[in-house]
Amino acid sequence: MQYHFILNKIVHQAEATISVFDLGLLRGYGAFDFFKVHAGVPVFMDDHIDRFFNSARLLHLTIAYSRTELKEVIYQLIKKNEMVDGTFKMVLTGGVSSNGFTMDGDPGLMILAGKLGFEIYSEYDKVKTMRLKTLDYVRETPTVKTLNYLIPMMHWNEVTAGQFDDVLYVKDGLISETSRANIFFITQDEKLVTPNKNILPGITRKYILELAKEMPVEEREISLKEALNCKEIFLTSTTKQVMPVVGIDECLIGEGKRGELSGKLFDDFYALENNFIQKHKTQWI
Repeated sequence: MQYHFILNKIVHQAEATISVFDLGLLRGYGAFDFFKVHAGVPVFMDDHIDRFFNSARLLHLTIAYSRTELKEVIYQLIKKNEMVDGTFKMVLTGGVSSNGFTMDGDPGLMILAGKLGFEIYSEYDKVKTMRLKTLDYVRETPTVKTLNYLIPMMHWNEVTAGQFDDVLYVKDGLISETSRANIFFITQDEKLVTPNKNILPGITRKYILELAKEMPVEEREISLKEALNCKEIFLTSTTKQVMPVVGIDECLIGEGKRGELSGKLFDDFYALENNFIQKHKTQWI
């Protein structure tokens, strides 16, 4: 993608620069949100913009644009980049600081257009399966989608060396989330359980909970011990859709196979996304 929105204007990527004195770089002070564009349609964009504004509020940062103005910028970038399938990352930093700590500059807003760097699965049988490595950790600001990914990146060589796909945050025996996804559990009596504390409020998570209304659903704490006895486990995120977990550390989940109930939720969510795309196509194409 050639064009991005950087500090109040659309520029070519060769001009996409920010100050080295920005608190986003010097202190990791900032928030972001991320969504995909499929068939020319920004999927669940309003949800992601709402979460972006909430992250900014929790960090005491101001976005100098309304939601409508942000959407207009995104539409312009879709057209200028001739984007059919791609991604957007909205980033808000603490801005330039006079001394590297004091927040005395204007927050820096960027909207970065990107290629679609992950597969959008249409069939559950083809969805990648995940193995997770537990990590004794809970994020400092779990309800904010911050720029800080220090902990998982510090451990990433260990993750890949063990042929795992991600870390699973566990603190005091309780599970919260992975580094980039929410997590769901299907118990042996077929209840759908998902953590309700120390998590990012995921957009895909929100829609899965709506789609699962016919199932017994519990948003509550869940221990690692209970999780290892579950019938099925899956992750949800913009990039993962509904992605089955077949192992945690050295323990197999569901005999190392995709689960049927997870597959049903995958199908329902895939249909929901496609209905959204068909409904909104004519609005900006």
